[in-house]
Amino acid sequence: MQIEEVRGELPMLEQNFQSVYEKFKLQFFRRLFSQVREREAALAGEGRILLRPSGTEALIRVMVEAKTVELAHEVATDLADFIKKL
Repeated sequence: MQIEEVRGELPMLEQNFQSVYEKFKLQFFRRLFSQVREREAALAGEGRILLRPSGTEALIRVMVEAKTVELAHEVATDLADFIKKL
């Protein structure tokens, strides 16, 4: 535990849990990429999925190319809904 400098009348304590964060991050990405593989199989080689973290915002970008706009929308929506539930 690290004690930060006293600001005002009360001290502030900080606890970091890097190992827990790394485990959570790893589990999150394993589950997410499992979903991506399933959706890629549904595209049957006629499209692609790109996920990437934004470089400027705290979000994940979901991009889908597919044979039809409807299929791209369906796959992107499925992945977005999955991400929101995590």
